Amino acid sequence: MGVGYMGTANDGYRAASLATASVLALLAGGFALPVAAGAQAPVAARQGQVAFDIPAQDLNRALLTLTDKAGLQIFYDLEKVSGKQSTAVRGNFAPAEALSRLLSGTGLTFRFLNGNRVQIEPAPKSGDGAVQLGPVRVEGAGDAATGLAASSASDMLSSEGSRSYTARGAVTSSKLPLTLRETPQSVTVITRQQIEDRNFMTIDDAVEAATGMSATTANLGSNTFNARGFSVGATQIDGIPGAGGTTGGYTPNSAMFDRIEIVRGAAGLVTGTGNPGGVVNLVRKRPLEEQRYGLVLHAGSWNQFRAEADISVPVTDWLRVRGVAAYEDRKFFVDLQHAKRPLFYGIAEVDATSTTLVTLGASYEENRTDSFFNSGLPLYSDGTDPHLPRSSRGLAPGWNFFDVEASNIFGSVEQQLGGAWKARVSANKQHWMQVYVSPNINAAIDPVTGIGPRLTSSISKIYNPRDRLGFDGQVSGDVRLFGRSHEVMLGASYASETVKKPKTAVGTVVPVVQSIFDADPWATPEPDFPEPTPTGRYSKTEETGIYGVARLNIADPLKIILGGRLSTYKTDTRANLTSAHALTKESNVFTPYGGIILDVSRNWSVYASYADIFRVQNTLYTADGTTLEPAVGANYEFGVKGEFYGGTLNTSFALFRIVESNRSQQDPDNPAPCAGSPTGDACYVADGKVRGQGFETEISGEVVPGLQVIAGYTYTDTKYLRDRTGTGAPSANEGLAFNTTTPKHLLRVWSTYTLPGKLDRLTVGGGVNAQSRIYRLSGIYTIEQKAYALVSARVAFDVNEHVKLAVNANNVFDKRYYQRIGTLASDNRYGEPRSVLFNARFTY
Repeated sequence: MGVGYMGTANDGYRAASLATASVLALLAGGFALPVAAGAQAPVAARQGQVAFDIPAQDLNRALLTLTDKAGLQIFYDLEKVSGKQSTAVRGNFAPAEALSRLLSGTGLTFRFLNGNRVQIEPAPKSGDGAVQLGPVRVEGAGDAATGLAASSASDMLSSEGSRSYTARGAVTSSKLPLTLRETPQSVTVITRQQIEDRNFMTIDDAVEAATGMSATTANLGSNTFNARGFSVGATQIDGIPGAGGTTGGYTPNSAMFDRIEIVRGAAGLVTGTGNPGGVVNLVRKRPLEEQRYGLVLHAGSWNQFRAEADISVPVTDWLRVRGVAAYEDRKFFVDLQHAKRPLFYGIAEVDATSTTLVTLGASYEENRTDSFFNSGLPLYSDGTDPHLPRSSRGLAPGWNFFDVEASNIFGSVEQQLGGAWKARVSANKQHWMQVYVSPNINAAIDPVTGIGPRLTSSISKIYNPRDRLGFDGQVSGDVRLFGRSHEVMLGASYASETVKKPKTAVGTVVPVVQSIFDADPWATPEPDFPEPTPTGRYSKTEETGIYGVARLNIADPLKIILGGRLSTYKTDTRANLTSAHALTKESNVFTPYGGIILDVSRNWSVYASYADIFRVQNTLYTADGTTLEPAVGANYEFGVKGEFYGGTLNTSFALFRIVESNRSQQDPDNPAPCAGSPTGDACYVADGKVRGQGFETEISGEVVPGLQVIAGYTYTDTKYLRDRTGTGAPSANEGLAFNTTTPKHLLRVWSTYTLPGKLDRLTVGGGVNAQSRIYRLSGIYTIEQKAYALVSARVAFDVNEHVKLAVNANNVFDKRYYQRIGTLASDNRYGEPRSVLFNARFTY
């Protein structure tokens, strides 16, 4: 698909000093290519003929389609095209001629800025008011339009600069860049404007606030996100599988991302293996066409201080660089816990030839948390709530810590192949290093003595390195069949995760027994740790896949998307101490994808889709000695989508059902020790089945002038359809709820309103996050969090065009609740009390 834009053209490149260029190039990763100065963008974008088949439709959608076919970079003010209809373009034309035909009758014209960059603007009028189309102009620069416009970055779906809570499209569902209306799955896009208005500091903050998303606590305080009753698969960065993983104590900093795309439901076409809850794709910021400098300062509750700097400069007409730096120093509502989080991000784009775009970049993050609070809080042994203070650490020692370093090196090459065809190869290498001391303290509290949880005498200091590598290559374009143009994409991907040479140092303490209600976190002295020794095991997980997808243009209002992926998954483990080796492999697993979209009117479409995903179970064995076949999660969806005001407002309603079958169950005829199991454990059969079903609705964008809204409601019902004990009899779970920590009712609402007239510098806003009861069984007891609602608010004031001041308040009514529930012994975590955050944003 060609690169296109909706946005404001630059005011002309401003010269940057050699010193500035050098510093920014270094910040952007220190990459430069030997490209001839003054290299021009594609002349073929103006001259070569391309086959077009674009029906008359909303002009915004038509321009998106044309950018796809023509390889042009088109800049325009969204307000200027809103509500206009395009003229149909069918046949073989040079891109400039096709664009001229498309704009016929709209009162708009265009001019080339340079190379393949095009500015759309109102056509000049004669003295009597008649539109004078005249010849197409070719210039090096010109005055930019202003208004509701997207950033002029090389990402055609960039949300930066749009000032909108909706996106014009997403790629994560099918790998094709489609508008939300054209996508036959439920997709939420958290735009850059949402990230800034709601002060999402980390990706976890943003994802949990999205429609249909909830979270549970995983190892070391990290979050596992759930949608439709199932966990969400591994996070991607720029569509590369396995590139965006999180871990305890670390989640990526939001400052370096343009948007977050969330697909709910199985996404096997883009991820291969995983869980059927969905996938999160983080899309990085790109360098801008215009020079821009930004600075944001934050200060808030619990001594939270943060600064972000963002600089983007077009160094030459073929080199653009961008650098982002952020630093956060903050405490928390939990006693003693204190974190420092620096970030450095740099990216450079090079027009290496007239048809080649090369991107190189790197990022580095740290999260150094002192007095880390890991295990959560326990409950009384009779299942009742001890009502500990929200600031309580339980018995977590004050000397706990968790340090994470995460670095990424990434790059891509995009090559225009002629016509609408192009190729793209991208890669990402991620390295983590975790070092932490965070002993688990698990025991329920005695209601009489207040004693229960206590430290063990053996304390471990863990060193855990991890590397991830991801590649993705694809070729896309159009094919002509039965008199119509159809989009196709073919690709291949590779992802690996390697854990090698983990180490552990073990120290000893004499635990001080104390009541949790008045515990001293420094009562037990910090142990002395010796030099670490190798422990655990080396492991490497690899997944390779080939995929294909086609968007068939059956008729002007009817599109069918068909796709599939063939995956191979391999795990190689080797014990560090004994060198014991195990290799498991799942080969040639096919994952289908299909969707149909019918435009029933200018603004409304109906759709239906099927997608599935597989989850490996090859560490379990059947009675005949073979590994257990994968579990398969299938997503069935039917819905309605609406698009209004040129794409500035999107709505959706979806009915969904996910069924995961082939879940592992103990084989009642082959209990442990089973001859088929190399470890002598029980054997298994792929016989379990669970279901999550319900409906959801979402609205995003500008409802009326000045009112931006992102709101969603989700109803989810989960059930064990088949669950058997080791004897083959139905378990106590069969027929009951499958995921009791997924709320049946989940509401997410946020909006802002810019006042009209003389008060237009003032913006007010707020939101509600509400959910129904959740619970978890712990032995004979039920741990629950009843339904609750949290209210948030925002006030912002534009001092001038360069300076904005704002204050946000979260949990305005100071609701006391458990954000996470665990067991009697641990992992119950309070939600954040009322907090206030001030920020000042400077943009030049």
